[in-house]
Amino acid sequence: MKNKNSIPPKLATHLLHSFLRNDLAEDVEGDLEEKFYSDLKSKSVFKTKSNYWFQVIHYLRPFALKKFKSHKTFYFMMYSNYFKTAFRNTIRNKVYSSLNISGLSIGMAVTILIGLWLWDEISFNKKGREHYSSIARVIQNVSNNGEVQTWMEIPHPLAEEIRKNHDQDFDYVTMMLGNYDHLISIEDKKFTRNGSFMESNGPHLFSAHDFGHTMMD
Repeated sequence: MKNKNSIPPKLATHLLHSFLRNDLAEDVEGDLEEKFYSDLKSKSVFKTKSNYWFQVIHYLRPFALKKFKSHKTFYFMMYSNYFKTAFRNTIRNKVYSSLNISGLSIGMAVTILIGLWLWDEISFNKKGREHYSSIARVIQNVSNNGEVQTWMEIPHPLAEEIRKNHDQDFDYVTMMLGNYDHLISIEDKKFTRNGSFMESNGPHLFSAHDFGHTMMD
C-alpha cells in the first residue's frame, strides 16, 4: 500500500478531469502520473507535488478545455422545440385546435369576470370606512300573531335609551331613515333624489367627514 504522500494530489487530479476534454483526460493523467513517480525518485515530495500542480494548471489552454453548454442555451432549445411541436400540431389539426383555444379563452374570461365580481362583493362599502368592522345595525324581534318576526325598523326612543345605558359600548348611535326618494327644494327649484336622512353624527360613524351633511346620496 502506497503512502498518501507518494501519490499524485487527488484534488489536482479531480481538477484536471473537471476541465480537460474527455478524449485527452486518460492519456494526460497517465503521463502526469509517470512524470510524478519519476520526479519522486530524485526530488522531495513537496517539489514533486508542486510540479504536478503546475503541469495540471498548464493544461488550462483552449485546445484542451471541454465545451460547456450553458443551461440557458439548453432550456432555450428545449422550449423552442416545444413551441415548434405545438405550432405544427395546431396547423395540422385546425378545427380541434380552434375549439381548444376558444374554450380556453372563454373559460379564462369567465374566470376573470367571476373573480372581479367576487372582489367587488367582498370589498363593497369597505373603501374609506375606518369603522367598517365595528359598525352594527340594531334590529328587533317582534311577536306578531304568535309568530316571531324580525324587523329592520326600530322605535325612535330606543336610540336615546342606548345612548344613556350603553354609552360604554358604542361611540356613536345614529338614527337613520330608509333609502327612499325624497323631494328636495332649493328656493324655487325642486328635484327628487334617492337617499337617506341620518343624524348629525352619521358622517363620523361612516368616516364621511368630507360631506358634513345629514343627507348623503
